[in-house]
Amino acid sequence: WTPGQRYVTRPEGKWIDDDSPWPTFTLNFREGVPLTEQSPDFSYLYVSLQDRLNWGLLGESEYRIGAGKYVHKSVLPFMDWTHFNGNLTFLSGFGLSDFMQLDYYGYSTNSAFWELHAEHHFKGFLLNKLPLIRRLRLNEFISAHHFTLQSGASHTEFGLGFEKLNIFRVQLYFVYEERKLQSPGL
Repeated sequence: WTPGQRYVTRPEGKWIDDDSPWPTFTLNFREGVPLTEQSPDFSYLYVSLQDRLNWGLLGESEYRIGAGKYVHKSVLPFMDWTHFNGNLTFLSGFGLSDFMQLDYYGYSTNSAFWELHAEHHFKGFLLNKLPLIRRLRLNEFISAHHFTLQSGASHTEFGLGFEKLNIFRVQLYFVYEERKLQSPGL
């Protein structure tokens, strides 16, 4: 739900206007229905807030803050746990909620958690000041991703890099985990 969001309806479809000054609020509820004794029996609630902010010549930022909790969990198979978007390859979809150096199931949880994802795209504000690099028309960005589990375990990543037309992207990122800085990744 985005307060104040406007849209246009025509016979060929519905188009949403993204100019709302408010963020988007999301509420997700999942229920495992116990049909047999081994069937999943749980209730999961997730709330999030997401927005994109335009800073003019300085570029634009996008963020998502969310929290989830299993309200009830009698039978909760591993596939119904919360799994964070990890990536251990050099290829990624580079979505806002993707972690670059997170084991796929290392932090899967069946308890409460909160997460934060943020990226700022400078849109050439810094690299366009360099004469030869300006011709490449690269867009620089910085990012931060974090989650904390109810058990106290957490994972934080900071990154910086550049991209070209959302097709080619290079990012140097740093991971802070278990109260120490891990080796950087590319």
